[in-house]
Order: sequence, then structure tokens, then C-alpha cells
Amino acid sequence: MSSDAGIGGGGEDGGAEVSSGCSRAISGENAQALYAKIKDREGADHCKLEEVRTAGDVMRVEWKKDGALVPAAEIRPRECSQGGLVTGPEFSLSAPAETLSRCPDAIAALKTLVGSERFGGTVQLDAQAGYTIPLVIAGGVLLLLAIALVLARKRRQ
Repeated sequence: MSSDAGIGGGGEDGGAEVSSGCSRAISGENAQALYAKIKDREGADHCKLEEVRTAGDVMRVEWKKDGALVPAAEIRPRECSQGGLVTGPEFSLSAPAETLSRCPDAIAALKTLVGSERFGGTVQLDAQAGYTIPLVIAGGVLLLLAIALVLARKRRQ
């Protein structure tokens, strides 16, 4: 999975920062499952799905209304969220006030899905994955220093 995977549409990222410190992530498969559920949704609000994008522990769902992008709703693993419109078995949904007012039917559909579905669940992140390469490098440097020390002692003898 790439760190930033978009599905459907060609819109740009909503610009919100990816939160850090969460031990759970949303996979591309999660985004695909959500996209499949909402891609053909039609509501009285006339909001058209533009894009579903994942980046780490946040999934952004973006619509267009009257040709203009509406600020993205965000779905996060329930362990990583701080409140929101609804918290379901795996995920939590939040949305800006503008999105709530411009696309109420779209948000209602998302609330129903997030409140009841798992979408394949979240992915556990390996907390030590970021340390693997530095530890290998540090180990290599220590090994080289040990070899240099042994060679230096042998030369003195």
C-alpha cells in the first residue's frame, strides 16, 4: 500500500494533515470498500462523490456540489479519533460544518456506514518499523569500529 492512495475521481487532497502517533492505519482496501458502497449514491443534496483518499490513519472523502469541491469528511480508526459525528465498530467520522450544511445526505449516508460497518478493519502498525534501518546502520558502524579496534591492536603487537 502506498502512503497516499486515491480512488475514483481526480480531485486534489483535502489538505488536512495526517495525524501521527496512531498505532492503527487505514488500508487502501478499506478505502476501496467504502468507495464501492457510496460511489453510486444519489441524494437530494446533489453532492457527487469526487474522491476517497487514504493516508496513514485518515481516509478523506470528498464531494463536489455545483461544480465546486466541498471540504473533505475524515474517517479515522476509532482508536485514533477525538470525537466526531459518529463512532462505529472500527472507525470514527468527522466533517467540517460547511460539508454538513452543503452535503447533508452524503454525510448521513457516511454516518450510517461508519456507524455499522468494519470495511475490513484497520491495520496494526509496527511501532518499531521506523527504527529498523537506523538500527542496522548503527550495528554496522559498531561492527566496523570493533574490527578497526582489533586490527589496531594486532598492528601494535
